Amino acid sequence: MEKKITYVDALNVAIGFEGMDKEVVEKLTALKNSIEKKSANRKPTKAQNENKALCDEIVAVLANLPEGATATEIAKASDALKDFSNQKISGLLKILRENGSVVRDTVGRKSIFKLAVADEVDAE
Repeated sequence: MEKKITYVDALNVAIGFEGMDKEVVEKLTALKNSIEKKSANRKPTKAQNENKALCDEIVAVLANLPEGATATEIAKASDALKDFSNQKISGLLKILRENGSVVRDTVGRKSIFKLAVADEVDAE
């Protein structure tokens, strides 16, 4: 999956063009700094805090299941997760995969999730 370009990334590309007027570069640099400052001061939203707690719960469940589990099995293994849909659990597992905490194996038509081991993360 390709990473989306951010405003800061776009401004870095624009600032990097040779022959650009010095005043334009200064304005773009000031705009870039302003955007970076705003994003650095953001507090996580209520939903982000809740999702972090749920991700921590998923990691705890997977720590007790070294052979791995499907999203459904993960939800059933925890009282905190049992009321959430498979889509919600899958979304949280995607977040954990992207940050390198969890790996996914496909067995037949099932996706099996396991805690990541350093060697597995490097192999992906």
